Amino acid sequence: MHGPGLNGSQTKGPELMKLSVLNSLPPRCKKLAVWTAAVVLLYTVLGFLLLPLIERMLAVNQLSKLLDRPVTIQNVRINPFTFSATIRGLLIQDKDGATLVSWDEACVNFQLASLFTHAWVFKEISLSHPFVRVQINKDYKLNFSDIVARLSPPSPPKSSDPGPRHPWRINRLRLTGAKASFTDLTPRMSFQRTIGPLEMTLLDFKTDPGNKNRYAFTGITDGGERFSWKGFFYLEPLRSEGEFSLDGISLIKYAPLYQDWVRFEIKDGVLHLHSTYRYERSAATNLLMVTNTTFALESLKVVEKETGQTVVEAANFVVTGASVDALARQAEAESVTVTGGRFLLRRNQDTSLNAIELAKPAEAAPNTPGGILLLLRAMTNVMAMLLNSTNLSNGGIRELNLTHCALHLEDLANPQPVRLDLEGITVHANNISNRAGTNMSAEVSLRWDTNGTARADVRARFSPPSAEVKLVFDDLNLLPLSPYSGRYLGYRLLKGKLSAQLSYQITERKLKSENRLTLNQLILGQKTESPDATRLPVRLAIALLKDRDGRIALELPVNGSLDDPQFDLGRLAYREIETALTRIVTSPFSALGALFGGKGEELSFQDFQPGSTNLLPAAIAKLDLLAQGLYARPELQLELEGNVDPLTDLQALRREKLNQQSPAQEWNVAGNLSPAEANAAATEDPPARLSRKAFSFEKGTSALGPPMAYWSLFETKSNTKSSLLPRNSGRAFADDKGATALMLILAPAEFPGEWDAQPLETVEIAPDALRTLAVERAQTVKAYLLQTGKVEAQRITESSRGDSSKGSRVYARLQ
Repeated sequence: MHGPGLNGSQTKGPELMKLSVLNSLPPRCKKLAVWTAAVVLLYTVLGFLLLPLIERMLAVNQLSKLLDRPVTIQNVRINPFTFSATIRGLLIQDKDGATLVSWDEACVNFQLASLFTHAWVFKEISLSHPFVRVQINKDYKLNFSDIVARLSPPSPPKSSDPGPRHPWRINRLRLTGAKASFTDLTPRMSFQRTIGPLEMTLLDFKTDPGNKNRYAFTGITDGGERFSWKGFFYLEPLRSEGEFSLDGISLIKYAPLYQDWVRFEIKDGVLHLHSTYRYERSAATNLLMVTNTTFALESLKVVEKETGQTVVEAANFVVTGASVDALARQAEAESVTVTGGRFLLRRNQDTSLNAIELAKPAEAAPNTPGGILLLLRAMTNVMAMLLNSTNLSNGGIRELNLTHCALHLEDLANPQPVRLDLEGITVHANNISNRAGTNMSAEVSLRWDTNGTARADVRARFSPPSAEVKLVFDDLNLLPLSPYSGRYLGYRLLKGKLSAQLSYQITERKLKSENRLTLNQLILGQKTESPDATRLPVRLAIALLKDRDGRIALELPVNGSLDDPQFDLGRLAYREIETALTRIVTSPFSALGALFGGKGEELSFQDFQPGSTNLLPAAIAKLDLLAQGLYARPELQLELEGNVDPLTDLQALRREKLNQQSPAQEWNVAGNLSPAEANAAATEDPPARLSRKAFSFEKGTSALGPPMAYWSLFETKSNTKSSLLPRNSGRAFADDKGATALMLILAPAEFPGEWDAQPLETVEIAPDALRTLAVERAQTVKAYLLQTGKVEAQRITESSRGDSSKGSRVYARLQ
C-alpha cells in the first residue's frame, strides 16, 4: 500500500530540492535566474530553430537578387553555443540553367575568442563536394563576368592611412571531393574539362605578416590525369615555396585550345612533370624560380596538317635536374635524353623549311582561344617582371644524349626531289652552355643511307668563341644526291661514294680548316639540261682527278674570319671547290704534268721542223711524260690535231721537191730491192721511201731497232756529193734503240747545195701536201704514244677540225 507513495516521493525529491533552492534565493536573484533561463531558452529556440529558417530565406532571396541567378539551399543548421553553422545543398544556377556553384555541405566553426581579440578566428572551415563552373563564352566573356562587375566596389579614394585591419586565422581549411568545370567556347571546337575530385587541406592559415601558411592538395581530372601541389606561402610580403606535379597529361585532349592556332596536329603524347618552385614579390626582391624539375614526354607524335606526314616522333623525351630562374634569365638541366626520335626536315618547293613554317601561327588562324588568353592574363605580372629584367640570358645542359634516332631529309625545291635517310643517330654531349669559359664536348655518329657512316668530335666554347671540330665520313653513298648532281654538275650520278676527314679550328674568331675528300668509283650518267649547271667541263675534271683505282683525292683548305659580314662556311667551301676545279680544267696539262713533276701546258703541243714529220728529242721527252699521265688517269681521252705553218712548211716541201729532181738511180737501192720495188722506188720521193721502209717492213719495237740497219739499205757514195746518208751518219750509232733510234731514222737529211739554184717558187707540189703533212704529224705522235704500251688506241683520236694552219705543231686536247 505504501510502495507507490514512497516511489512518487523519491521521484519528486530532486525537483523539490531545485524548487527549494530557487525559493531560497532572494527575489531579485530569483527574477534574474528566471530571465536568464528565458533568454537561454529563447536563444536556443532562435539559434536552433528560427534563425536557420530566417537565414535560409534571406540568403536565397538576397543571393538570387545579387547574382541575378536562381539560388536554392536545402537547409541551414546553426549551433549557437559552438558558434558553428552548416549550409547544406547550395545550388546556384547559371543563366543557361547549368550549375554555376554548388556544394553538399559547408561548415564554419567560429571561435568566440574572436570577440576579445583583434583577429577573426575560425577553428575549422570545410567544404564537402564543392563544384564551380567556369565558361568562356564566344564573346570572350566569362559566364560570371556580370557578377564580378556587380560585386566590384568603386575604387575608394587613396588614403595614406588605411586603418587597422582584422587578420584572419583558420586553424583548418579543408576541401573534400571538390570539382571544377572549365569550358571554352571560343575555339572552333569547344573545349571542356572537369578537374576533380580534389582534396585540399590548409593548416594554421593566418593573414598575419610573416606567418608561414602550409597547404596541400591533390586531384584528378575526368581523363585520369593526376596533379598535386603542396608547400607554404606568406601573404606579406607575398612569397611561396613548394612542389607540384602533373602526371598522365594527354596532349590530344587539349587540342581544341591550339589546333586552329598552329600548323601541326598532335596525334599522341603524354606529359609528366614534377618540380619544386620558389616565388617572392616585394619592393626589395623579385624572384621566380623552379628547381629539381623532371619533365618527361612519352609517345609523342606530331604531323603536318597539310600533308599528314609525321614530322616529330619520339618514344621518350626526358629532362632531369632542370632549374629555371626566370628573372635572372638563367636555365640549366642536369640531363636531356631523347630515345627513339624520328624527325622530318624538308625544304618545300618555295625553299621554305617545314620546321620554321610549323613554328608560325596558322595562316587563317582565328583569334587566340579564350583559355590561352586567360592563362596569359594570369601570368601578366610574371611576364612584366621578365620584361623588366636586364639580365642576359644564359643556360646550360650538363649532359645530352640522343639514341636510336633518325632524320629523314627531303628537298622538294630541287627540280627532281631529293630524299635521304640518316639512321642510327647517336649524340653524347657534355657541358653545353653559352656561359663564358665553359668547355663543351660532343660525340656524334650516324648511319648514312643504310651503309655509310659519319662521326663527329666537337670541342668548343661560346664565349669567347673557339672550337675544334673533327668530322669523319666513311663510304657515304652519293646516289641519293644524284638530283643535285644533275642540277649543278649537269650529269646524273650512276655510282660513287664519299669518304672524308674534315678538321675545323676557330681561334680568336678566325676559322682555319683542312678538308681531305676521297671520292671512290665516281661515275657520271646521263647529261641533263639544267640552267643551274656549271659551265666547267665536269667530265674532264673528273677524268683528270680519278686515278687507276677509281679514286679522286682532294685537299681543300677553307679559311675565313667570323667578323667578316660576308662569312658563310658553305659558300666558302663551295668557292674553294669551284676554284680548284676551274684551275684544273683551264690548265689540264699542268694538272696532268704535276703528277710527275712535268712542265705543265708544254705537254699540250709537239713542235716539228718545217716540212718534217720527225719527232724532236724535246718532243719525245714530253710524249713520254704525257704517256705516263694518260696511264695514271685511265679515263682521259686525247685528241690530236696536226698543224702546219703555211710559209715555212710550204717552203720546206718545195725544197724537198727540188732535191728530188736528181737521177733516179741515185735513189735506187737496186742491190737491196726486188725489180718491182726498184721500179716503184724510182718514181717516189726519197723521204717517202725512207719512211715507208722504216715502218712498213718492221712491226712493234722492231721498227725502232738500230738505225744503221735502215741506212745500210741505201747505196752510199762517200766520195761524191750525192751521198744519201746524213752528215752525222759517220757517228757510231749501231747500238741506239727506241726513241733515239726513231729520231735518227727520221732526222732530216741534208742534200747537195747546188740543187737550190732553181727558184723555190717555181716548184710545184701537190695541192693537199700541207694537209697530208699535218695528218702525218698527228699520226707520228699517235704512233709514238701507242708504242709506249701505256695508252690504248681507242683513247686517242685525230681531230677533223677545219683549220690546221697553226704552226709546225701537233696540238693535244684532253677530253
